[in-house]
Amino acid sequence: MPATPAEPQPLPRSLVPLPDETLPGFILRLSHRLDQSPGQLMRLAGLTNSANPSNAAPVRHLLMLQPAPLETFASLTRLTPEEAQALTLSRFSGRDPAVTELLQRPGGNQHSRMTVPPWLLLNSSRYCPRCLAGDGTDVQNRHGGPWKLQWRLATVFACLEHGILLEHLCPACHYPPFGNHGREKRRLLVSAIGEAGLHPAQCRNGVVAERGAQTCGGRLDTATARPLRPELASLQTKILDVLESGTELTAAASISDLQITAAIVAGTWPLSAVHAPFDLPPALDALLDRRNAIRADVRWDAPLGDAELTAALLAAADALRVQPRAVFWQNLNRILPAAVPQSSGHWGQTWTRLREQCSPTFRLDVEHSAANRIPKPPRKRQPKPFADPPLPVGQHGFLPEHIPQRLPTSWMRILFDHGAQESWQDSVNVRFRRTAAVDLIRAATGVSFPEAARFLGISASRVHRHDSWLSTTTRHYPRRRDHQKALTEAFAVLAQHIVRTTEEPANYHHRRLQLALWHLPADEWHTILTQLPPVDGDHSTDPGRDVHLGASAHIWSTITGSEWGLAPCFEPPLTKNPILISPGWSQHAALDHIHNPAGNRFWGILRKILDEYTQQLAQKIDASIA
Repeated sequence: MPATPAEPQPLPRSLVPLPDETLPGFILRLSHRLDQSPGQLMRLAGLTNSANPSNAAPVRHLLMLQPAPLETFASLTRLTPEEAQALTLSRFSGRDPAVTELLQRPGGNQHSRMTVPPWLLLNSSRYCPRCLAGDGTDVQNRHGGPWKLQWRLATVFACLEHGILLEHLCPACHYPPFGNHGREKRRLLVSAIGEAGLHPAQCRNGVVAERGAQTCGGRLDTATARPLRPELASLQTKILDVLESGTELTAAASISDLQITAAIVAGTWPLSAVHAPFDLPPALDALLDRRNAIRADVRWDAPLGDAELTAALLAAADALRVQPRAVFWQNLNRILPAAVPQSSGHWGQTWTRLREQCSPTFRLDVEHSAANRIPKPPRKRQPKPFADPPLPVGQHGFLPEHIPQRLPTSWMRILFDHGAQESWQDSVNVRFRRTAAVDLIRAATGVSFPEAARFLGISASRVHRHDSWLSTTTRHYPRRRDHQKALTEAFAVLAQHIVRTTEEPANYHHRRLQLALWHLPADEWHTILTQLPPVDGDHSTDPGRDVHLGASAHIWSTITGSEWGLAPCFEPPLTKNPILISPGWSQHAALDHIHNPAGNRFWGILRKILDEYTQQLAQKIDASIA
């Protein structure tokens, strides 16, 4: 077995991350402090693929640090794994639709080809000159202020702290920072990685000069600031409240609604201009007129490069979207018929994202107004449609966020005692339990079956694998009228039980969002190991990786009210390949031992420690709602 390479020693000096700082920005500031090139620091941190000096770090690390580079980077820079991961965009997973699309929560895979959604700026960054100039402290006077994570989200167009619009071009070379202009075409975490001595606020684009290709070096912290008008400041505040709020259960859908409306405004210009809440910049009017006249390689689902123009477009979209529902329909019916057919490539992914990411009410309103102009999905073999939920859609006294993905046994017993077929307790019990949870969400919200399943943290791929994940019997329920009536009554009794017995119900949806990319950190697992007796008489207290994974899954499933197999520690991006949890597999055996210690001293002590850890973590997550 090959020897594991030694971990690099922690750096003699490091930096404390600044609020909202990005991973590339932290690397630039730290390498500037150490008087090293960013490439040297990234190779030590395990962010590059090899020791080749010209091999740069891929931009995917900005989305999320996977376990191995996360541990190495945190150790090298003297950060905790949580502090290191906070430098990535993963904290917006579940809130920003573009980040969520690339980091699909449990059961999803990170896109192999990294097709970047248009409203995510992975290839560049906006910036606030005054933030980059620093706040006057010694460390920021020397190494500059933060490159912020928010600036990578195209819905963020302003710095509210300084009351100015963000910039998107270097004033010297007139290309976007972090755009790797003039160099290789790969998406990189940091460009010009071999150059030491550049200030973090200097542009690293490649330019052609008299002496040949060289680095731009223009100072971004001296760019002229453009004032932010109050109306745009209010809009930016509203958008940031949605993005940053830990209690906004529909954040990604709300941002998607705004982005889709912006695409409709851009695609129906100038008819849609009348909905702007103030006089728009002449440049926006001219740009949209010119784009819609040329209509070559134009995508209306993408933001405009300039922050002021993007802000004006979003303001017009927001003014259209927040109108009363009847007025919204009326205005859509007026402007959409004048647009090019929705099958046109100029709409990009507008209609696909409308179906998959937007809130149900907004989607229905737009589809209703667009009538038959929205293209139908490609013809594929489609599963039979899902039946209506046994419980009619309406107010039943419980909220969807209070429904666990894996219904408690006591809840299932109520269904079986009041009308569910007893035969379902055998071979299809698991599938029926899954379906029942989804149908409780449908009854409370009116969303579709796949949407309700995704709300519970079940990936779309699992929902559509009907044969393995949902049985035909339980998808359609019994066809006999008396059985259907009995099942409806059973769900009604369960709904009453949920309301009556859960005075302070857990917010399972909030817990799932908070733990969407969670696994038991290595340092905390090692602390747990020090409290355990030897394994089965062995001198070692380390039971191995499978038990570590099992402990992660046990904690996660207990807090989120979900099945073991949906735990993110078994799925990419936390693992290279999905890990199947089935009886007879080592990971399943470890989970079985943890779940049922059966008098074994080692497993009993481990279970007690994990229960205490679980309780503390759940309390911490629930407290974050307040």
